[in-house]
Amino acid sequence: PIQNGGDSYEYALLAQNIVKYDAFSLDQHLLVPEMFRSPGYSFFLAPFYAVDQSLYLAIFAQVLLIIGSAFLIYAIGLKFLPPAWAFICGLFYALDPTTIFYSLSIFSDTLFVFLLLLAVYLLFVKEKRGWAEYALSGFVFGFATLVRTAGEYLIFIIAICAVFEGLKRIGWKRA
Repeated sequence: PIQNGGDSYEYALLAQNIVKYDAFSLDQHLLVPEMFRSPGYSFFLAPFYAVDQSLYLAIFAQVLLIIGSAFLIYAIGLKFLPPAWAFICGLFYALDPTTIFYSLSIFSDTLFVFLLLLAVYLLFVKEKRGWAEYALSGFVFGFATLVRTAGEYLIFIIAICAVFEGLKRIGWKRA
């Protein structure tokens, strides 16, 4: 599952070093902390590597994340589209060759997309939302940012959407 090119090898090595040396480092001798890659995906991989000294369980987990992402796309789509169209959107995502490639390889995209979809679902789609859903959404979105640092740029967009959605749902005075 480790691909040449991209960060695949580095993420696998980081997960291996987390398990073997308790260090977030690409260097196996000096254990210099890694400063370029974010730690979220490597910490996701580490327990799978600890179980069987390979990353095949992580690949299985990523396939489950793709299935979960397809269901989240369907659930989000139901808010805006007829049920048949929402189903087609989820199915297209799950069967897209790029999605399949990334789910069968060591890349952080699969986990990031699942966490982002889950945060959006909890913030905007779930019918009954209380403080627990907002807190969980913030935790999930925070972890998504640790998986891919590009999530930082989405914070402002999601915050603005959450404010406007809250204004629409509960009114200006309560918001």
